[in-house]
Amino acid sequence: MVSDQEATTTLKYSWNEGLTWDTFEFSKEPVEVEDIVIEPTSTGERFILHGMTTRGRGIIVALDFSSLHKRTCLGNDDPGVANSDYEIWSPRGPEECLLGHKISYVRRKRDSECFNPEEWDRPQRISFCACKEEDWECDSGFIRRSEGGPCERIDGKLLDFSPPKDCEGTYFASRGYRKIAGDTCFGGVDYSSIELPCPTLIILRTVDSVAIIAIFIGLFAIVVALALQAKPNSQGYEEVKRDDDNTAHSMQQRETSIDLGDSATKE
Repeated sequence: MVSDQEATTTLKYSWNEGLTWDTFEFSKEPVEVEDIVIEPTSTGERFILHGMTTRGRGIIVALDFSSLHKRTCLGNDDPGVANSDYEIWSPRGPEECLLGHKISYVRRKRDSECFNPEEWDRPQRISFCACKEEDWECDSGFIRRSEGGPCERIDGKLLDFSPPKDCEGTYFASRGYRKIAGDTCFGGVDYSSIELPCPTLIILRTVDSVAIIAIFIGLFAIVVALALQAKPNSQGYEEVKRDDDNTAHSMQQRETSIDLGDSATKE
């Protein structure tokens, strides 16, 4: 760390995350430091400082901290134990959620006088949390009129779930809330927008239902009509039976007449 407000000849560094600071003189002449270049992974022990002296001369200084601690940190696979140089650390504590999740990192213990391997991949652990009230903020056009109060429309009117003019299929209606950007919570308190069907889709569904019912009634009427035509007529059976009875009676009378005639001839 070096001052960027005034020319200086020294810089400060810490191996225990700020518990203690050491001073190192990198120049005999005061330098206005412009930048300190480090590796993108921030795991290197060599840096480049560049700036301008008070006499207007550019200067570049190579800083090498590898000789301060020769031991490489151990135990990154088993952080938190006594003989490990690493611990598990969370920004807000292991039981507190931040933006809908709990996250913890494996980092070097502050009092371990060692350096991380240059190829070491810093592990992290993430677990997600149920949504709470603080995971939601007011949507556009809504405000909280009191601390911790509900999100209400700015104009004071009730929620409007009217569909848009170019509605096709379904649309989403805001309930006045939206999840904070980057928040990964799930479940719990849910103020998500409601998905509703477009009115045109409702009309089409109604028309389809009426058409199906009409077709069903028509088919039922046809089946009933055919059934009635195919059913035997009981009166017809009775008429035929009566005709058969009359014919049989006539024949019986004729046979009786013939018998009487034959009897008269014999006499």
